[in-house]
Amino acid sequence: AGTLTLNGGAAIADTSAVTVSAGGTLTLGANETVGSLAGAGNVTLSTFTLTAGGDNTSTTFSGVASGTGGFAKAGTGTL
Repeated sequence: AGTLTLNGGAAIADTSAVTVSAGGTLTLGANETVGSLAGAGNVTLSTFTLTAGGDNTSTTFSGVASGTGGFAKAGTGTL
């Protein structure tokens, strides 16, 4: 549980696998790219864009993404 806020656009390496557990929140403070996204937690996009999937793995994300920002799927895996 808890909140992790990502600032600066390079807070997490673009190839990193990110899991947001139930009860947790990932909050964007800038546009961010991650290798993959999984879990049942929440993602607060605010007005920013999260790009995930560049590591080409298939993952499951069943949480809620909120805000006016966007989500972009990259790579060959499924989400």
